[in-house]
Amino acid sequence: MFRYLLLAFSLLAASCATDEVPPPDLGTDLDVPDFNQPEQDQGTTEPDQAEDMPVSEDMPVEDMPAEEDMPAEEDMPAEDMSTDAEPDAEPDSPPDLPEGDTCQDAIDVTAGAALSGQTTVGATDDYEASFSGDNCPNARFSGPDRAYVVQPATQTTYTVQVLPEAGFDPSLYVKVDCSQDACVTGTVLNGEGVQESVTFDAPAGIPTYIIVDGEQFSEGMFDLNVTIN
Repeated sequence: MFRYLLLAFSLLAASCATDEVPPPDLGTDLDVPDFNQPEQDQGTTEPDQAEDMPVSEDMPVEDMPAEEDMPAEEDMPAEDMSTDAEPDAEPDSPPDLPEGDTCQDAIDVTAGAALSGQTTVGATDDYEASFSGDNCPNARFSGPDRAYVVQPATQTTYTVQVLPEAGFDPSLYVKVDCSQDACVTGTVLNGEGVQESVTFDAPAGIPTYIIVDGEQFSEGMFDLNVTIN
């Protein structure tokens, strides 16, 4: 009998477990928003920019020059391309040649002269006493030379003396035309440091040139005496 009562009680308990359980009472502590209420005006701290912004037609337009007021390209000053660099230095000029370097620049001794401190150093080798020229001395391998000229009004006889410094071996000759090989007279016999002398007749009104040269490329200082006989 007790067994049947226990079985009935178990069946009753199982039947009660299957009934709908009511939802728990969560109370009113949870703040559930009511979406049906109108949105609360939160307000802003910034002014309504849309209302305060000026309309586009009221905004000032930047003052830009009109296209016709812009300077034309051809009116604009050209860029100064000059520089402060110094101009190129002029090339060195050739050294000054001594007076009488050529027959065209011959020193006039028509009235006679006693010239000291003469030199062929720094002069150019323009002339030579060619062995093939009439009346010319055999001055081989001539050095630099100096030219002197006489042009008397009447035929005149001159004596010319060259007194060289030691080490200078001069040659001395006389020409009427410096571009020709022929000589009026000449000498080159005495060697270094020894006087050379010639005597000749100069025609009236015609330039006659006295050339002091050097043998074997010799050059140096000398004194020149020109006397009228």
